Amino acid sequence: MIFDRLENAAQYTSETPCLKQALALLSQLDLQALPMGRTEIDGDRLFLQVLEAETLPKSQKEFEFHRRYADIHVMLSGAEHIEVGAVGQLQVTKPYSAGADIGFGRMDAPLCLDLVPGWFCVCLAQDAHLVGAISQAPEARADHRMKKIVVKVRLDG
Repeated sequence: MIFDRLENAAQYTSETPCLKQALALLSQLDLQALPMGRTEIDGDRLFLQVLEAETLPKSQKEFEFHRRYADIHVMLSGAEHIEVGAVGQLQVTKPYSAGADIGFGRMDAPLCLDLVPGWFCVCLAQDAHLVGAISQAPEARADHRMKKIVVKVRLDG
């Protein structure tokens, strides 16, 4: 997992070419101007999704994990509480689906953070992550709404 300010994203190097490209891209795009929904960058190797959602109580959320894609979470407005832990510690509640590249489970996460505008978080294949929970950060909106980008980066690309 990587958690840092957006202005530092391009400094990260990676042996995964798509991840390096995606992190560099964060400093090149006008993130606020991106349209809602999916934007293709490099086919299924690298794409992003702009979404708006209501954050929910942590008790209503589950951890997710992926094997083919890393997720880069970038908050545009509002805030969300994120928890991250090792996939090996996860108690699986819904087995991994290769077609959807996702599985779900529960755990007591060792790492908790609040994602706010100006920051990003990279969750790799070894990172089970709970996203979309209500944040107590000052940037959180009273109506619990958030707008964020999730960049999907194929790990074998």
